[in-house]
Amino acid sequence: MSEVKKNIRQREKVTLSCLVNQTVNPPITATFIRFVNGNRSIITLDVSSNATNASYSNTTLIFYLPNQVQWNSSDQFSIYFDEGVLYS
Repeated sequence: MSEVKKNIRQREKVTLSCLVNQTVNPPITATFIRFVNGNRSIITLDVSSNATNASYSNTTLIFYLPNQVQWNSSDQFSIYFDEGVLYS
């Protein structure tokens, strides 16, 4: 799994991207991106069945967090990619 840390301001619509060194493609099985703060799950995005959560283009994966997710300016979190998020 990959891990990335990032600070987010409260109530911003968040778009994140991941640039990799080979062509990415949508998963063919249930695959998730998970946002975790310590032991607390913040949100889990299903990137296999919901095209509004992610888009794939050449070597870039772009994923979107829903507006209803509440962030504090001091929040730090880890982002975990299931196997198959980038390549299937």
